[in-house]
Amino acid sequence: MHLSLKIMSGMSAYSVCGIWHINDIRVDPMSIKRFASNLLSNKRLPLAEVQEAAELYTPRSRYTLDPAVAALNLGSSPDTFRAIQEALMLQRRRENQPVDVGAFELDLLLNKVGLSTNLANVRRRPQITMPLADDAFYKRQVKAAPTGGPATDWEFVRLANTPMMDWDVPDPYHQNPVATTIQNLGDVEQLTRDYVRNHPESQLRIYQTPGGYRAWEMSEMMNPLQFGPRFEELNVDPFYAKIAQQVPASRFEGGVPTFASRISHKPGRTDWVAQPIMQLKGSQSFPSKRSAQLVKTLHDDPIRNMYLGPSGVSPDAIALLKQQMPSVSTVLQRELTKRFGL
Repeated sequence: MHLSLKIMSGMSAYSVCGIWHINDIRVDPMSIKRFASNLLSNKRLPLAEVQEAAELYTPRSRYTLDPAVAALNLGSSPDTFRAIQEALMLQRRRENQPVDVGAFELDLLLNKVGLSTNLANVRRRPQITMPLADDAFYKRQVKAAPTGGPATDWEFVRLANTPMMDWDVPDPYHQNPVATTIQNLGDVEQLTRDYVRNHPESQLRIYQTPGGYRAWEMSEMMNPLQFGPRFEELNVDPFYAKIAQQVPASRFEGGVPTFASRISHKPGRTDWVAQPIMQLKGSQSFPSKRSAQLVKTLHDDPIRNMYLGPSGVSPDAIALLKQQMPSVSTVLQRELTKRFGL
């Protein structure tokens, strides 16, 4: 016997001799039975008690940044600590909110056949945002990797007056040619050397990431709107530049444009987040104490403690760095060889 039906636009299901297929992919009959049973029962359970929950969401056992400790180190106000506690309570309520098991089972079925749905709000939930200081903010956001797989909590810090630059190279995570404005470390070296030559008051701290490069401006303090022309000068990812100059929606993110930086791993790949590799200083640069404090407290120290280890060096990052050596100048080759023992 052959039975077929159209479930939704672009999706079909059919049964051949009692075996169901969705979009030509065979589906376990027990999954169908479990879905039907839970849909009819209207069952709701805590996520931890939902069977196969790990296929859609991987909880974090430990976060990169403790916002209360960070705020304390930044000398923040009592109002900031109250806002942090309010945000953390909201996250606990979010984590304890019961899940519609029928909707979850349908998500599970559809994800197995290549449709990334979120009917049960497991793979994507309201983000948690909070201030850490007047010029620094923190966000936890449940996201899945663009390559698929379970979602998890991603962490971001946002700084109001400490510029950050971001460059992506083409890879499975970055396939939009508009966003991938550079090809290798040699391109970043050329852009940043020209930049500090044109802006001698600048000082850049440059990092290698699994998908490209990032840099913090450690001398000049300016907001994203003031930095706008320099995004173009540095050929930064245009999507990053655009988002940086937008006003965030959350009241806990200060209501001003900010420079965002991810400080936790993306699921589904080897991810050390950000490996410091070099610094460039203009002839008239003078380090900003506030920028140094913010980058150390909210970016460098948390990433080192979580991903780089006591040595501050990721073997995976160094393996990737070795592949980039032919693209850089002889001067930088010598510097990197001396620093990392390549």
